[in-house]
Amino acid sequence: MDDYKYLVSQKLNRPYFGTRCASRQGISSRHRYMSALVASWIRAHSGELCTVLEIGSWTGGSAITWAQALNEAGAAGQVVCIDKWEVNFEAAANAAEVYKEMTRAAASGDAEKLFWHNVRAAGVENRVALLRGFSQEILPLLESRRFSIVFVDGSHFYKDVLHDIGHASRLVQDRGIVCGDDLEVQRHECSEKTLRAGIAIDADYQLDDRTGLWYHPGVTAAVGELLGPVSVWEGFWAIERRGDTWQQVQLADVRDELPPHLRSSDVEPVLVAEGISGYNIVKADDAYIGIPSSLGPLRIDDESSLVAAMNATIIGTSVDVVKEQIAARHLGESAADQRSTIPESSGPPVLLVEGYKGFNLLAYRRRYYALAQALGPVRLDGPEFAGFVPLGLAAVSDSEAVTRRMVDEISARPAPAGNSHVSTGDINVRDADVQSLLRNLIQEIGSIASAVNAMATAIGASTTTTASREQLIRISSLEKELAEGRTALTQAVAARDQATAESAAAAAQYERVATELAAASAEFDRLVALHAACGPTLSNRTQELAAARQQIASLTAAQAEARKQRDTDARELYAALQRIRELKRRVKAGENARHVLEAEGQELLAWVQRLHQEFVSGDRS
Repeated sequence: MDDYKYLVSQKLNRPYFGTRCASRQGISSRHRYMSALVASWIRAHSGELCTVLEIGSWTGGSAITWAQALNEAGAAGQVVCIDKWEVNFEAAANAAEVYKEMTRAAASGDAEKLFWHNVRAAGVENRVALLRGFSQEILPLLESRRFSIVFVDGSHFYKDVLHDIGHASRLVQDRGIVCGDDLEVQRHECSEKTLRAGIAIDADYQLDDRTGLWYHPGVTAAVGELLGPVSVWEGFWAIERRGDTWQQVQLADVRDELPPHLRSSDVEPVLVAEGISGYNIVKADDAYIGIPSSLGPLRIDDESSLVAAMNATIIGTSVDVVKEQIAARHLGESAADQRSTIPESSGPPVLLVEGYKGFNLLAYRRRYYALAQALGPVRLDGPEFAGFVPLGLAAVSDSEAVTRRMVDEISARPAPAGNSHVSTGDINVRDADVQSLLRNLIQEIGSIASAVNAMATAIGASTTTTASREQLIRISSLEKELAEGRTALTQAVAARDQATAESAAAAAQYERVATELAAASAEFDRLVALHAACGPTLSNRTQELAAARQQIASLTAAQAEARKQRDTDARELYAALQRIRELKRRVKAGENARHVLEAEGQELLAWVQRLHQEFVSGDRS
């Protein structure tokens, strides 16, 4: 998660990052080392695909840093993020206000909204892919040795970090990097007693007795246990995989400045116009921003205030551009208000807008209705209309602007399950049968209810004191049909919810498979290019191998010839020895030594001189 509190700018079209401050030292400088790490890896793996896996993204600061580093290096690659934006700081040791704020931002959905806002504002949406879920759910599903860099920055509790680093070690490729954040103290440096005490109470952050430093005990313990001493720079750590061993990392060319998306603007916002159709215009840096007066003082350092302002503010390059957009927005709202003065009429409903976010907007008897197009014709004054409202298929108010906002809220509602957004007005084709059944049941229930009401009215207006037996039987029958219809409606709604959930789950599965397929395709392209590049080298090596084989054959023949000559010499030497022995015997027997030397020794001496001459001339090896 992002470990800094940072205000980027008063320009709401720039990234903004959350208020967690785990380092307690202001803006983290880890992003400088992250950029240097990517540059170092790309230099060592020129032309290869660089895929980064980020475990824990929060509001996207580090994801943008990875993506911008890839862009700056001009390298092919992608950043795959894992987060579910659900936090759990139940332990008493984590009672600080920052943990409450993170819990609120996650529960409200503000953190996830800011993640996508920041990614889009930074212009790296094409580089970032999201696997929404807990790391415990997703990491076991990923293919081993798939990623170039794995960044571990999710939960800081010991058992969670242990799990994430264990899978990161499996997922990173050879000569790839496993890295992370929040390693202020390494295990061999801190007090083991204090470390174990912090782990036992699930402390996220604590003071070390030995060094006097604040640190994350879960990160320190897990890194030390699984990886041992690692390279670390101001809390950011990294280690390189070399086969089955780990090697520390050396970083060069670490820049002094932060990446562009983290640089703050020192320009204070200036109010340049006030009360322009309900907007105030301020100038911040090189942008002009129209902020609705109804928002009050805008706290840009608060996630909920910022999220609320994202859709309400108007941003332009000049005061005139902002004024024009304010006037256009005001004109649209005025036109909506003018339509609210349509006089009551007993005539049919008037279609005002067709196909607004999957709804038709109608005016009828001084009220404004929104009806999902998929429902087809529905009586606005019939009881069946009321059944559509709680299902998010219809809305009604006394103002067209209010009815539009109700439609906006319905469309913005999240899907009941999964990560895919399914608009209420955009009924999936796979749910068509369920929706048709649902529509028919509601209309049937409305007709039954109308009949019951009419019957009750007729009975109440009757001059007799008791209803006829036939009427009572008819009412009982209608009530029974009404109860059955409501039961069928409940079942149909449940079936619709189940079908929607299955559709969302299938969409999430499709997104995951598509991401994996894209990565596999890129890897295939890389292997094809590598194979093509290896062609000339392989041809040269084949020629060298043929020459080597020929040389070996020549040497083998020479060796055989030398062995044959050696055998001949051995026989001759043996014969010479025999003659010498005979010579010695004859001398001992009393024969004339000179005669023996002249007759027998001269030939032997000539043979020895010839052999010596061959060795001197190099003919023998």
